[in-house]
Amino acid sequence: MPVRARKLLATTAKISVALLAIFAVYLLIMMGIVVWAFEVKLQRWPLFLSAAPFTLYAGDNIESVGLMERLKAMGYVEGSDLMPEPGEWTRSGSRLRIWLAHCPIRGQGIASGPVQISLDWKRVRAIRLMRSGEDVDHLILEPELLDVIPATGFSPQLCRPCPLKKIQPVLVAAIVLTEDARFLSHHGIDLVSIRHALKTNIRAGRYVHGASTITQQLIRMTLLSPAKTLWRKSNEIVLAVLADALYDKETILQAYLNRVYFGQWGTLPVKGVGEAARLFFGQDQAHLNPAQCALLAAMIKAPNVINPRRHPARARSRRNMILERLLKAGDISREEYDTGIDSPVKMRRPGQPPVRTGGFLSLVRERITRDARAAHLRTDGQDLLTSLDPLIQREAYLTLKRLGPPGGEAYFILANPQTGVIRAMISPSPMKWSGEGGNLETLLPLVVLAALIPDSNDEVGYTLTSSIPLSDQTGDTSTFRNAFYAHRKLLIEKLIESIGAVTIANLLREFGIQVTVERANDIIVRPLRPMDMAQIYSILATLGNAGALRPGIRTIDGVSLDSPRHERRVAVDPAVLFLVNHLLKKQESIAIRDGRPDFSWALPSLFVASDETGTWSIAYRRDVLLLFRIPGKRFDKKVVQAMVDRVLEMPAVHSGNPFSIPAGLVFRKICVESGLRATSLCPRIIREPFLKGSQPLEWCPLRHN
Repeated sequence: MPVRARKLLATTAKISVALLAIFAVYLLIMMGIVVWAFEVKLQRWPLFLSAAPFTLYAGDNIESVGLMERLKAMGYVEGSDLMPEPGEWTRSGSRLRIWLAHCPIRGQGIASGPVQISLDWKRVRAIRLMRSGEDVDHLILEPELLDVIPATGFSPQLCRPCPLKKIQPVLVAAIVLTEDARFLSHHGIDLVSIRHALKTNIRAGRYVHGASTITQQLIRMTLLSPAKTLWRKSNEIVLAVLADALYDKETILQAYLNRVYFGQWGTLPVKGVGEAARLFFGQDQAHLNPAQCALLAAMIKAPNVINPRRHPARARSRRNMILERLLKAGDISREEYDTGIDSPVKMRRPGQPPVRTGGFLSLVRERITRDARAAHLRTDGQDLLTSLDPLIQREAYLTLKRLGPPGGEAYFILANPQTGVIRAMISPSPMKWSGEGGNLETLLPLVVLAALIPDSNDEVGYTLTSSIPLSDQTGDTSTFRNAFYAHRKLLIEKLIESIGAVTIANLLREFGIQVTVERANDIIVRPLRPMDMAQIYSILATLGNAGALRPGIRTIDGVSLDSPRHERRVAVDPAVLFLVNHLLKKQESIAIRDGRPDFSWALPSLFVASDETGTWSIAYRRDVLLLFRIPGKRFDKKVVQAMVDRVLEMPAVHSGNPFSIPAGLVFRKICVESGLRATSLCPRIIREPFLKGSQPLEWCPLRHN
């Protein structure tokens, strides 16, 4: 053999070996990708963040608790028949019937299926679960979805795993017959379908028919882009063949049925048969009838084109075609076929968009660590519940909207001071007002608190009726209460002079406030955030023992995932804290006139103050704390009071006993003008609390006109 020929042959052999080596490496890489996809990526699932489940109790007023508003927000509509279908409600006389949609959350006692609520006008008289005929004293509704935390490598989507053995056979058959009839016989790619598709496309002169198998579709939506290129298609074929060689048909089919795209629910894509059945029909997939199974299978080809809500005729035609295939394959009976083709194409409508919860969800994400997510997914599934009440959250947005432009930059926090859980929260975007602020005047209740605490000898320096000098020149005075309302800066100066800046600063530090004392009597307060201020006043609301403010993230079994439950305590006599809370109630509201009883206990303590950048408004009782932070120094207090009343009057806000009276207090009827014990001649009288031994003994000497 000539030398040139030998060299050519050697070169060719080397190139062939190199190409084979490259191809072998390529196959090994592709095999690794397939194994990683099935063993790692396809085992990842999103986390669903939901609001607190709403509970309807016998005796509730359905209008006051917003039952219909809550149902509407979740997409429930009024049905046309006496018995509603899943996701519908009907009312006939004093009977309200609701078919509660299937809920995947377990462990919270959430009801599903038809229920009947008997009413006395608008008040719940009885609740009956219609399937079992059982009467219950309360009903827990499915919580509203707030957000989806996507799994690593996926975009946000509605997707839940469902084992293949639990997916009903008719639904599996409908999808396999429609998408890949030879799935069980081919090896990842279907050569018969490819040949048929090529002929069809060549004859039409354009792309009209695909030949992707279920395995190819799974590979494409898991690992590849949807771009129609030769390189992408080649990789898809190789990966599909390898997947079929490495994994059995059941594994591939289960992965596909849990990831296939069915369209949109609001702004989120719906993936998998489990979520599609729940969202589109309000039922678990195991309870779908053959027509519903065929309709789901019909949507896979083009979810936005074969959409039962937008194009019912197209959806009905393709559904009936699939029902015919199921009949021919023996998967359904003739009776089921006849019933199916005559049934209307009907699907649930999505509810309102998730309530806006930007600030709250940012707080939630900060509290959920990667380790906590992983531990939760191993044990409890995909659902996390929070403490947010969407009805209160929507009302909060409407309340702030009434403020005009300042409302768009305002902060809003509503929490339970006893437990610390946040029930509503609004904050502006990070590009807007920071909300930080605070000065000594915004902490005046704590400054006053320092003055009311007895000294080491149990001597009381001040009471709410103590006389405060207003001017050394004129000798004018005011009661402690009136000075708090009308002469705040002067009151602060007098208290610093009498009890000392260091004493006041130490008390502020006990509440978690960072302060410094300069030039003996100058107390500098570090900037405070709305959450800081809410935490400070929650300690006052609970008389010294508050829960740490948090978004209440928990599993369906009630295990907290945000931060351990702990308390914020101060070593101050609860009776003294009660005095401050009493001081923050409106004086006019607690005045006793014409012998009428005192209703002040149900009133919230309300404090409004301004700093250099905005206005703080804090209202609280023992069971609820409400904070507004509004930009601008001047704000109409009547508007603030109206906002507070509007929110606190919502029945959903109440969560417990609104007040408690600690030991160590006595109450006296006091003349508003003199601050001494009232006589029968005093026209304006209030009932004031005093630490025992500090109440005035003198009677009012004034002769009122």
